[in-house]
Amino acid sequence: KVVSLCLVGFQHAVRICGLFKMDLERSAFLTSLLKFTALESQQRDKDKDKDRAGGGGGSGGMMMSMGLGGAANEKMDAAFQKFKSSESIKVLLNFAFTDGNYLQESWTQLLRCVSLMERLHLLAQQEAEAKAEAQGSTKSKRIVTEIKSGEVPVTEPQAQLDNATSPPVAPPTILPQAAKTSSSNNLNNSKDINNNNNSGASSSLSTSEGESRVNVDQAFIDRIFVHSGYLSNAAIVFFAKALCDVSFEEVSLAAPTVFSLHKAVEVASSNAHRRWVTWSRIWGLLADHFARIGGLQAVEKLDIVLLTVEQMRLLALKFLDHATLTKNSFPKDLFRPFESIFAQSPHVAVREAIIRCFSQLIVARSQQVRSGWKGVFNVFTQAANLVKTDRPPTSQQTLTVTEETIVALAFDMIEEIVREYFHMIAPDYFVDCVNSLSAFANRKAAGAGTSREINLRAIDALSFCSVQLANGRVTPLVRVESLPVDSSMPASPSRLQKSSSSVIPPPPPAVFTDSEKHLSLWFPLLTGLSRVVGHKDQELRTSALDTLFRTLALFGALFSPRLWALVFRGVVLPLFDHVGYGQRKRKPAQSAAHIAGSLELLKNSYQYQPSEDDEALAEDNEWLVTTCPGAFRHLVEMYGSFLDTLPFLLDDILDLFVCCIVQGNEVLARTAISHMQHLLIVHGIKLTETMWTLVCSQISNAIKSLIPKELVDLLQATFTQPAHPAHDTPPSSVPPQVATANSTTPSPSVPRRTSTTQPKPTPVPTPTSSLSSSDSGSTLQPFKRVRVKCNTQLLLIQATNEITLSQYSCLQTSHLLMLTSSLEAIYNWSYSMSIRVYLQDTLAKINMADLIKKMELASIGSYLRIMFRMYAENPGDRRTQAELRLIRRCYDITAEYAKATDAPTPATANKLTIVVQILQGYHAFDEEQFNKHLGVFYPLFAQLMLNDSRDIRAVLRDIVVRVGSTRNYSSPLPPARRQSLTTSDPTATTVA
Repeated sequence: KVVSLCLVGFQHAVRICGLFKMDLERSAFLTSLLKFTALESQQRDKDKDKDRAGGGGGSGGMMMSMGLGGAANEKMDAAFQKFKSSESIKVLLNFAFTDGNYLQESWTQLLRCVSLMERLHLLAQQEAEAKAEAQGSTKSKRIVTEIKSGEVPVTEPQAQLDNATSPPVAPPTILPQAAKTSSSNNLNNSKDINNNNNSGASSSLSTSEGESRVNVDQAFIDRIFVHSGYLSNAAIVFFAKALCDVSFEEVSLAAPTVFSLHKAVEVASSNAHRRWVTWSRIWGLLADHFARIGGLQAVEKLDIVLLTVEQMRLLALKFLDHATLTKNSFPKDLFRPFESIFAQSPHVAVREAIIRCFSQLIVARSQQVRSGWKGVFNVFTQAANLVKTDRPPTSQQTLTVTEETIVALAFDMIEEIVREYFHMIAPDYFVDCVNSLSAFANRKAAGAGTSREINLRAIDALSFCSVQLANGRVTPLVRVESLPVDSSMPASPSRLQKSSSSVIPPPPPAVFTDSEKHLSLWFPLLTGLSRVVGHKDQELRTSALDTLFRTLALFGALFSPRLWALVFRGVVLPLFDHVGYGQRKRKPAQSAAHIAGSLELLKNSYQYQPSEDDEALAEDNEWLVTTCPGAFRHLVEMYGSFLDTLPFLLDDILDLFVCCIVQGNEVLARTAISHMQHLLIVHGIKLTETMWTLVCSQISNAIKSLIPKELVDLLQATFTQPAHPAHDTPPSSVPPQVATANSTTPSPSVPRRTSTTQPKPTPVPTPTSSLSSSDSGSTLQPFKRVRVKCNTQLLLIQATNEITLSQYSCLQTSHLLMLTSSLEAIYNWSYSMSIRVYLQDTLAKINMADLIKKMELASIGSYLRIMFRMYAENPGDRRTQAELRLIRRCYDITAEYAKATDAPTPATANKLTIVVQILQGYHAFDEEQFNKHLGVFYPLFAQLMLNDSRDIRAVLRDIVVRVGSTRNYSSPLPPARRQSLTTSDPTATTVA
């Protein structure tokens, strides 16, 4: 009676604390009541009994020594404790029905009590099964022994044998009727606890062969969770949180159980009808709980994780049929635990289960997925990168195969989505689909078989998405007036736009503009393909490159100019980061302003400066050799197709070419020069005057940047040479004849005669520094860079010559003078190196002498071709400008060569072809030009007649014949006169 009254007091105290929100007091009362149930002590006793049974404890003697009186007292105490525990459990469980709305955080204590009862029940059941199995095994052995000994025992009925081998079934216990009535009528109505004590219900604790065991009506416990749907909106949130905490405690045990996990699924099903505000809070708790369990990494918890995934699949199938839930963003929240588990779990089996779960959900509920598509694509994106995850050290091969299988399953599903369910994802989840496909396309393959096939199929899927986007299946197609590309756009303004003389027609109406909506659709797709171009696999690079530029070629006409500018700077230009574009790695373009800043940074890096990073791009770089030519080819073809509408991109394209030319890599420079030459020769007729100004300026800057002016300093720093007095070195790197060629003051027909004799330096010994094999590599490394510059310069001179002559009619006089000025700068530098006698041995030692001579001949040869063609035009400004420069340069070179006929100098040793070119050019002058300059050049022609070169004498003969024809000296002599000259005295003939 005292116990019953105390429990009534507990009940009223807890109710009062709940009504007045006295959280601390309520928690104290419930904690004390939970201790009176003795469930925790019984759990500890069970654990001790297990340990004692395993260790073979010997406490039997002590038990035998107990007296009869002590045993009786022990029995009475046990009965009293049993009664107290039973009544405490009744009161505690009744709180779930009578005061559930006021328990708040105390739900954790109540649900922990339920969990303990279920765990004790499970332990008792396991013990009963083990005992029944042991009894059955003993009896079977006894029967077999008796049969072998020949004895025929009296057998028991078969029913008794069956009962002996089956586990004992506990008698059903029913909780008080008052509790049932209270829970079914009104959860907030409280009944007197005494009614529960007198209801005739059996105890919740029973004794079986000395072992305490909990027997609770399972239906009553189930009603606690089923009736959670009748709790208030605030109470159900506390209930869900407590249930999640208790469930995680269960799965964290050494012997985990999943009772509360199953009940959490039931609670989710029972409360799905609630308002969205309340339900979102409930599901947030449950989703985090599922994700927390799914992230368990212990191998022993694998079965529990798989069970959690399966339970979530069943919930998803049920919730997706709920019309109210699918109207909101709940499908996205529904798939969120799958994403978290897939990312956290290291178990391949769990990931495979999630992929198969998604496959079933999409096939069965594709119409209801809606906002859940985002979670689906996020999981597929994670699946594409599974090979990169860390693997355990064991079973690596098996795990790799399993991961490949998961990747194949995921891609098969996303491919089916793109082909069959594109209309469902197109409006809102197109970008998520594209990002997932890009992850598969750019996946670092572990093998060359299935992995490459998946990458290629992903590239094809991206191409399919681009077609659907351009055809209007993603966003409506509306043609709008395109804004011109000017300084107001966020991207870097082109120098082409700064010219006031250029008149660019208004762009045609475009379908896709630089609006945020269109950018968000096109950029992920194009950048996804752009990233694959940097893949390690050549076949994938080629496929992605072809797909990218095919997409731009097919649908570029739908782009506005401003969108084109952003696409070019954010997609096309980053392709060439793989060859060290700008010697700096740019971050992915995040905005147009960022792209502009990166581009300006590249423009400022044209002046080549040796650094430690120069060796990062090797000559045999795979991307450079295999993919770079194709990238340049596609770029030139694309720009040629859209040149009429995209003239403003010429500046960026030339920046790219020039940056690659001056990079310091000969293979890259050769590729860039050839494709720049192809672009200007094929499409040069379409360029305007302003565009040609830009072209000539860029080429001129590139030529000047490639002049290795640092060579002299490198020679002085590398080789030990005596100091030269100031008068021993040439006063200028350019001889007086060359310096006067740039002067426009004197008359071109009367050139100022200057001495070609250079001051002779004092005898200089040959450089005595010898390079050993150990330090030659590091010492000659700077000269290797200089040789690369010189070789690139030769290629650029040849390209300049071909571009100028093929597009001569498109070039203005200022363009030609700009190019010839840069060629003249190369010649002046090369000539200055040739006349320095004291450097010739050193240059020959590092194999630079012949290279410098080639630069000198190539530059002056191209210079003379352009000047002779300019001078051959009709009288005008172009002819006047050419005359001022050409005649002076031709005279200086010819005079120097004529004086060195008997004793060639290093500066004139290899200028035979140049002198022949000058003579041929002079011979091609018209009558006015020929006669105008004949008085200046004729003495040089006479001196050149002593030259041994057959080519020079042949051209001089043509010149002399022309001189004779202009002065009527070449008419045939009469036969008599010819005979008298042949028979007369040579002295007389000479006098005559």
